[in-house]
Amino acid sequence: MLPRQASCRPAVGQQAGWAVRVVVAVIVLMSAMVLAPERPELQASICERHNPVSACQVW
Repeated sequence: MLPRQASCRPAVGQQAGWAVRVVVAVIVLMSAMVLAPERPELQASICERHNPVSACQVW
């Protein structure tokens, strides 16, 4: 008796896993856009409080 060939279609669980990964990636990207400051110079005072001004010129 010959072994059964595997189906070319992915299992339903694999499709759901792929969709979950896409949703998580979108959520991470959206949260980074919301939480990251639009103007880093607003955050520069934190650097200047703990370091010399010359060290904070990357802003």
